[in-house]
This record gives sequence, structure tokens and C-alpha cells, in this order.
Amino acid sequence: MSGRVRKTFSTTSIDRCISIGYRPASPNGKIVGWQHRVTGSSILARWLPPAFAKGIDGDAVDSAVDIPYAIPNLRIRRTRDEPPAVPTGFWRGVGPNNNVFAIESFIDELALKVNKDPVAFRREMLQGTPRLLAVLDLAAEKSGWGQPLPKRSGRGVAVQTSFASYIATVAEVEVEEVGRSAREAHRLRGRHRHRRSIRIPSLRSSRVVSSSV
Repeated sequence: MSGRVRKTFSTTSIDRCISIGYRPASPNGKIVGWQHRVTGSSILARWLPPAFAKGIDGDAVDSAVDIPYAIPNLRIRRTRDEPPAVPTGFWRGVGPNNNVFAIESFIDELALKVNKDPVAFRREMLQGTPRLLAVLDLAAEKSGWGQPLPKRSGRGVAVQTSFASYIATVAEVEVEEVGRSAREAHRLRGRHRHRRSIRIPSLRSSRVVSSSV
């Protein structure tokens, strides 16, 4: 798993920006270093000041500081950045919503890079977390992970620990053969608003299997 540091972002102008990078790994394709930086406003600092201890918003780094994978070198950083004149709150959910999405998306990218099955790649790093490994195995079994899929169909997997629960989810989705038309505001140029018509795929059906303990 050698090469440049890569990043994934989850951001809006008033939400959080998350970047994750890795350093070159060992020849056997295992992750040896993980850096995770979360930037955004501090909701707890305004709404629950006693919980904002030593300048750390525990909600903002939830599920990032306690990443379940066995990675020997971790660095989790938090930078507070308050948007001007915009009071933020829990309008989308709590910290794990953002961090788990970023982490699990990047784990999938790394699994692809080393040509490993996403479930197998996760299993290698969960040997020290037997409860999470058990729910991952159960979700994979019940979802038929590894079985052939129809055209335009795919499966995705994610695991997390949150609020004293161990959770694994497999989503199976099918994309329509012909994308639907959509109108998108492209950008402003001077006083004129330009629009363009794009073709985007839409989901025709989905099936989700989740297990937790």
C-alpha cells in the first residue's frame, strides 16, 4: 500500500471537513499509519460547555479517536472553525455520522488499492475486537456477501462502534439502466445564471442487512 498520502473529504460550508491520509504501508498490504483530521464548528462548546473539556469537542471526534481497526500508528487531530454568523447544531446527527462515513469510505479505497475484498480487509484488522468481528461476519452471511449479483447491482459494507453498540451493515443496491434527467444550477457568471442538464443514475431498489450487539 505504497504511494502518496490520499485524502477524502466530507464537507459543506457550515458543516465539518474531514480529511484522512495514510503513509506507505508494509509489503503485505496492512495499514501501518493513519491520520485523521476533523475541522468544523464546536456544537458542544455552545450548547453544553461542561462537555467541552480542554478545548476538545468529544462529539466532533467520536468514532474517530476510537477507530476499531488495529492500526499501530494513529494521529487524530481536531481544528475548531466556526462559520461566521451561522449557529450550527445537531441538524444531521452526532459525530459518528460524519466520521464513520469518512473512515469506512476510505477503508474501501484502501481495500481496492491492495486488491482485497472489503469484508476480508476489515476482518484482518478486527481480530482484537471479537464482538465487532462477529457482527461483521453475521451481516456478511445474511446478506450473501460474495455471491454473484445482477448487472448494475453492488454491495457495500460498513462497521462501527457507537454508544456502546457494535454495528455492521451491508447495503445491496441496484441502479436503473437509464439515468434520469436532472437540472442543476451550474454556476453564476456575472448576472446570468447558467444551468446544464445532466444524466445521473437513480436507485431502483435496495436491500440493507444490519447486525448489532
